[in-house]
This record gives sequence, C-alpha cells and structure tokens, in this order.
Amino acid sequence: MRIFHTIIQPLFILLLLCICIASCKNEVTTTINEEKINEGRITYSVTFPDIPANSLAHGMLPNEMTLSFKGSKTMIEVGTMLFSLRKILDSDKKEAIAMLSTSGMPSLAYKITGEELEELISVIPQYEITIQDETKKIAETEGIKAKAKELTTGSTMEFYCSKNPMGDNLNWCSPFEEVQGVLLEYDYQEGNFPKMRLKVTKIEHIAIDDKTFEYDKEDFNWIDKEKFEEKIKTFSNIMSM
Repeated sequence: MRIFHTIIQPLFILLLLCICIASCKNEVTTTINEEKINEGRITYSVTFPDIPANSLAHGMLPNEMTLSFKGSKTMIEVGTMLFSLRKILDSDKKEAIAMLSTSGMPSLAYKITGEELEELISVIPQYEITIQDETKKIAETEGIKAKAKELTTGSTMEFYCSKNPMGDNLNWCSPFEEVQGVLLEYDYQEGNFPKMRLKVTKIEHIAIDDKTFEYDKEDFNWIDKEKFEEKIKTFSNIMSM
C-alpha cells in the first residue's frame, strides 16, 4: 500500500490546482480563427504509466476525470470507490471551491478566493511556452503541440492543446491563463512521485444545466485550505495501512 500512499496526496494537490500544471507568463495563444465553445463536457482518461496495471494501488486510483463548463463556471470531478472530489470554479467571482467525500467520513469543503488563490498559483514553477508546427487528432479534436521550458531548472515538457477556446477561458485560475485552448494531453510529475498522464477521450458540445455548479452548503464541513490538506494526509495514511 506504500505506492498508494505516495500517489494519493499529489493527486489531490493536482486536482485542487485545477487541471493545469505549468506556469506561463509570456503571451501565448493557440486560437487560430476558431469558434469559441461556450459550454460542454470534457472527459479525460487518467493513467499512471509507472504503476503496474495489476497492482493493488492501481485498482484504487481514478481512471477518469470529467470537466463541465458553461461561460464563467467550471466543474471538475474525479472519484473512485474510496473517494469523490469535486472542484467548482467561477472566473467572474474569482473563486474556487473544493469538496471531498469519502466512505464513512464526513464530507469536507473549502473555498479559496482572491489573493489566497493567486498565492497558491504563484508557487508553481514558471515555464516558457513555444507552440510547435505538429498537430494530431485527439478525441476528434485537432490538437496543437506545445513545448514548455521550466525557467529555473531548464527541464522541458510537451503537451497538446485545442485550437478552440472553451468557456470564458478554462485556464483562468492557473498560470496557463494565456493558453486559450483546453489541454488535450499532458503528463504530470512532481519530485519523485509517479507520473500521471491525462488525455481527453471525449469532448461533448452539449447544454450544461446550471444545477451542475450548485451544491448544498449543509452537506459539508467547511474548513480552511490547510486543514483540508491535513485531512487528505490523514485519509491517505488510513488507506495505506
């Protein structure tokens, strides 16, 4: 269970930081006279290339993440038989709400806004992004390849993003704000933690009900970000016993 313990904490942190994992301070746009998609749902596959498919830890990890968007609002959801994590973001209000539900434990939530949200984003390494000439189809969508160079260490990563902007900019709450398209395929790895790979499997151009972004405050114990992360550590410790 040690593998599960080493993965679950960075997985939660990744999702709490939204789906974007690199910092981009230069002006980059992937929009090339493409029509904006105002609402819909995006499904990602979530895999862990370095974790054996037949391992116990692999079976406990999520294999899918969904992102619903409409105008200024976004809802990200991921879950397994052990937990469910939702995050609701609003670019107009500049706020993010994270909600965690686990079997046999009280549901928890916290809200982060303004300067606190900016501070959370500011600790992510900064990258210089260069759009490449290469494209490929991902979930029936043409993806543009981009290369990101980390400004401190010089390390590089590659990812694919869409030409179409979606919502009021799905990346507003991340340092990828200047990239107007959605990330279609990318890897995430932090320190010595196993690599996590996300790839879009479906983009649905459908109407999204406003109730998607609603929740009952009474269903959750509201705590601050620090206590929320402490609870995540406690949860992962229990699961690794």
